Amino acid sequence: MDYRLKVRDSLKYLEENLGGWRGQMLSKVSFELNRVMISSAGVIAV
Repeated sequence: MDYRLKVRDSLKYLEENLGGWRGQMLSKVSFELNRVMISSAGVIAV
């Protein structure tokens, strides 16, 4: 087994999974931010 190939595959795998996790976190954070802005706008409107 070529170690360099194995390491490269592992790094690619990690990058893809972390990228997906990061994307989920970003979408969750932006969703929370939107909700807070909407609720604060509702409070201001009231």
